[in-house]
Amino acid sequence: MAVLQITLSWVASRDHRLMVRVNHWRPPRWMRLWMLAATRGGDGGLWYALGLAVALYGGPNAFTPSWRPLWPWRRGSLCFWS
Repeated sequence: MAVLQITLSWVASRDHRLMVRVNHWRPPRWMRLWMLAATRGGDGGLWYALGLAVALYGGPNAFTPSWRPLWPWRRGSLCFWS
């Protein structure tokens, strides 16, 4: 039991030291801008632009990828409508 407690204490102390180092680390500007752009892309603007580009330049099957996500939404909404 003492070995387990010593091991867990050692892991926790190493984890805490790493957390403090990462918390005080300031990433380079290019990385901060990249992460900011990545999080903004997750908000929808980038995905709408990408979907529009696929719809405009995708050829004859351009709308197939854009309609695929609607099927699970439709099935889910039909399940909860009374």
